[in-house]
Amino acid sequence: LYSGSYESLDLIGGVASKMKHGKLQVIVYQKNNKELAKNRAVTIKEYLTEEFPELAKDRIGISWFSQPQKVKQGKSIYVVDESVQFFMSK
Repeated sequence: LYSGSYESLDLIGGVASKMKHGKLQVIVYQKNNKELAKNRAVTIKEYLTEEFPELAKDRIGISWFSQPQKVKQGKSIYVVDESVQFFMSK
């Protein structure tokens, strides 16, 4: 993880740990490198469960892809070679 990532992860973990229900989903995109995407997803999950014990391992789901993320904004589609997406699911 990049050193600048911890502040964002702390914010996300803090919010998610205060929610009584739901599962934090972490999706990692890394163009042409599935192993790196998987390692990032696992590292993020390990960091969050260590820093926020309220987030048991079964409250964090991870996915990873060896393709870029496609983001649609209006009529335009942008391609992001590496990114991490977070959201809560039920």
